[in-house]
Amino acid sequence: MPKKKDEFEAYRNRIQNYDNGTQVIEELEQRLDTDAEYQLPEPPALMSAKSYKMKFVEPLIRKFKEVISEVFYRYYQALDAYHRLNITNANLYRENEKLTKINDKLTYENENLRSENRDYKLFRKVFGNKQIDDLLERARSEKRSKQRSSRFRKNNNYER
Repeated sequence: MPKKKDEFEAYRNRIQNYDNGTQVIEELEQRLDTDAEYQLPEPPALMSAKSYKMKFVEPLIRKFKEVISEVFYRYYQALDAYHRLNITNANLYRENEKLTKINDKLTYENENLRSENRDYKLFRKVFGNKQIDDLLERARSEKRSKQRSSRFRKNNNYER
């Protein structure tokens, strides 16, 4: 259930970010349409076209260029963040798949060990704890002696 809550929160945040972005764009559009700094005034009487261009048009074009530059800058930032998040998401997806496989393998091993444990408990019940403990101790001592003898043989091979 927490997974669904996290997913819901992620979608809610995306919608909120989209709404905020839409609002910022609408505000920018409104400012461009109505703010005096983005409007060309009527030319004063007897002003030449060259003077009007230098005094009013060129500063307005510079302001528009600044706005466009800022929009492109933020667009490329968002695009970069989007690509980095996609890469991170892909890595997390692969890791999740890997962990799912490991979990399945461990679940299978756990079931096998539970089955062996039931068999072991049945042996203890049928043959008794003392007899099983003696058999285990004998098997362990044989294993240790085989290990010792194999180590001894390895050491002798190096001395020659």
